[in-house]
Amino acid sequence: MAGLLSRLTGKKKETGSLETRADEAFERQDFTTAIALTRELAEGGSAPAMYRLGEIFELGLGALQDFAESLQWYERAADTGLADAWEKLGDYYLAGRGEQVGQDDGKSGTGTQGKRKLLDILSVQADFGKAAHWNRKAADAGVAAAQARLAYQYVQGLGVERDLEKAEKLFLAAAEQGRPSAQRGLAMLYSGGELGEPRYALAEDWFRKAADQEDHGAQAGLAVMMLNGHASSGGDAEAFALLKEAADGGHVEAMHILGDLHKEGRGTERDLSAAETWFRRASVRGNRHASLALGFLLTETLEPRDYVSGAQLFRTLAEQGDATAQYVLGRFYLAGTGVPQDDEKAAQWLEKAADQDMMQALEALAAMRAGGRGGPQDIQTADALFERAAQAGSVDAPYHRANIILARAEGDDRADAVDLMKESASRGSGAAWLRLGVFLAHGELVEQDYAQAAQCYVKAADLGLSDGLFNLAFLRLRGLDPEPADARSGIELLEAAAEQGNRSALWALHNVHREGEYCERDETLSEQWLLRAAREGSGAAVIRLAERLDTQDYTGPSKEDVIGWLREAANQGESDAQIFLALWLAEGKHVVQDQEAAFGYMHAAADAGHAFAQAWLGDVLSNGQGVLKDEALAVQWYEKAAAQGHEGAHIRLKMAAEAEA
Repeated sequence: MAGLLSRLTGKKKETGSLETRADEAFERQDFTTAIALTRELAEGGSAPAMYRLGEIFELGLGALQDFAESLQWYERAADTGLADAWEKLGDYYLAGRGEQVGQDDGKSGTGTQGKRKLLDILSVQADFGKAAHWNRKAADAGVAAAQARLAYQYVQGLGVERDLEKAEKLFLAAAEQGRPSAQRGLAMLYSGGELGEPRYALAEDWFRKAADQEDHGAQAGLAVMMLNGHASSGGDAEAFALLKEAADGGHVEAMHILGDLHKEGRGTERDLSAAETWFRRASVRGNRHASLALGFLLTETLEPRDYVSGAQLFRTLAEQGDATAQYVLGRFYLAGTGVPQDDEKAAQWLEKAADQDMMQALEALAAMRAGGRGGPQDIQTADALFERAAQAGSVDAPYHRANIILARAEGDDRADAVDLMKESASRGSGAAWLRLGVFLAHGELVEQDYAQAAQCYVKAADLGLSDGLFNLAFLRLRGLDPEPADARSGIELLEAAAEQGNRSALWALHNVHREGEYCERDETLSEQWLLRAAREGSGAAVIRLAERLDTQDYTGPSKEDVIGWLREAANQGESDAQIFLALWLAEGKHVVQDQEAAFGYMHAAADAGHAFAQAWLGDVLSNGQGVLKDEALAVQWYEKAAAQGHEGAHIRLKMAAEAEA
């Protein structure tokens, strides 16, 4: 503050003048005298003194900090034509000053309400129109800070029509005066392709000029160019160093990116602890992307996983309206991950994300509506949600719409389903390519064509679906593939699918080597594939091992291993494994008898549509075997089993009808 008046006027102070006495008072921190002398100068028409009073009240130097009073003095200085005051007003009105006060909280008298009224008096609210007016005046006078600020307003459309060409001219004018914020702004325009094709060379040049002045935003921007391969020099290590300097200087996005680099091991050693630290630093400073990254780090990467803390992070972001967090929280409730399992809450959060047209949320919510989870089954709503997901760019949504049609339609509507399946395939849906291949191989809805079926399976496999390899393998083995019949090649395809964990392929390889239809019988290889299939959760493989436990000459994995694999397969939804385990639990065979658990596993298989399980439930409910007797519910399960042709269920229904007669 000392010497401000002479700095602004450019005049040499006279000994004993008011300006000199005011400066001397400030230097000895005699603010009362300094303010009185400065006010006397200001009232006498001195624009620099008016400006100084503005700074006094802005900074609270020897007086109560009062942005409104400060504004009045800056405006008086601006009215005299002082360009520095124009620039200051542009800054004031663009950013506002003080606490931006909201609605009254309704509390009476003093305390919070009184404080808010005082803050309202002392604050200055942002006004983009006024900001543009004053920044334009100062910019026209050549003030670099105002030029940079007005350019920013043109980029964002704040108080002016968005105009990137005007922004470029203003940034350039300020940048040529050495203003680092303008150099950075110009670089961002060029690197982002805002003015057409990206101009990376120019962007790099301006980023480097600003970075050389220790502009942390420019350091971060230059680092990102290096990481993306758009800089003429500098690799990951140099980018890391720039980001570290920017982050140490308080640049929040640099902190976020540093976390990513530590997580990925780019430019530095992979260090998940350091990644967590930087994500947290950026997160507590309000960086939403860092908060999301931290949530994913806790729940998907760090060991042990911390689902509870991750869920809390996602909840905070979700409540702030972040669609990604709402979607993730919905999935957490759906699976019971980090929160209690709750289909209704899952649907509520997914709906909030879907309302923001988030593609993944639209798909997940549609699947819930189609399956009747979290609310009544509503196929029409599910179809509409899948359609919205397709419009948002989902590759699989047309495939799901096709399946809805196929489940309930006939005739021309089924042809529409094929068209939707083709649309999904053209978007890159592996599931759609696989289903089209099945249609073509079986002549279902389309003319049978094994060659085209094989092409579809190849595309599905290329998109990561091991079932594509599995289906192609059997075309090859049976000589239906355009390639010459080649058992060895077919088995290699099965092996490739098996290496991707495909249970069907593992089970098939066991049977291929056991039966010797396509190769020489090999019991050793057959057993190896059987064990691998069981470990991967193949219900059929586990059941085959379980069946052997009762044989007198049993050799193989321990009973404990077999029981463990059977439970794993059952818990993963393998209906056959659920039924087998339920029967063991009901009889107390190889496991401790548990009628309740038996009923639960059999119920899961019945819900999946297994006729035997449905008939079994009918039996135990009819007899009250381990559960409360319920004839009406028993009849419902018998009817479901009978509808699938289960003869025993037909007989029980007939007996029930005769008993009533």
